[in-house]
Amino acid sequence: MELQSIIAAILAKHIAIICSRVRARWDGQSGIQGLSKIDSDLPSIIGGIVTASISASGSKAWQCEFGRGSMMAKTTAENPYLPQFFENTANGWNPMRRGYSIRGRAAGSYTDLDGVSHESSGSMAGLNLERNIGAKDAMFQPLKPQFIIKEEMERGIPELVIAVQSAVAGYTIQSLTMQSEIYL
Repeated sequence: MELQSIIAAILAKHIAIICSRVRARWDGQSGIQGLSKIDSDLPSIIGGIVTASISASGSKAWQCEFGRGSMMAKTTAENPYLPQFFENTANGWNPMRRGYSIRGRAAGSYTDLDGVSHESSGSMAGLNLERNIGAKDAMFQPLKPQFIIKEEMERGIPELVIAVQSAVAGYTIQSLTMQSEIYL
């Protein structure tokens, strides 16, 4: 078997483990509603380079990773998708928000991050829901970011490196570089 194919097989196995760990941690989060999905592409070999990707989506995934309300990750270094979230008033961002706290919406229909349509009566438009009803309803409590994908990648990469080093021990290698980037 060619060296790149061996590395691709090891990478596929370890990415599946990372995705499984992330999924289990997301599933264990109470008080967070919405969808969460994590998938990976099969590794590909292009020009002798083995690549693979993990993608995540859904409002629960977003909240688990980057937090919610006044406790969410507030910098693009921590939350690279924050500018798009702010600009996305059609799906998610409430234009009644001042700052980061969770606020009531104006009367009318809106679509959440998962593409589900809702109707707001407007009775709490502009009110800080974290302060007013957050103690009674977990959906309106702020959440700290957990960066679960990043943590599981950081945990999984050393395991992957050990597996690759073991598999390539009998080969002459000019260079072996591993790199990870996280996109949600």
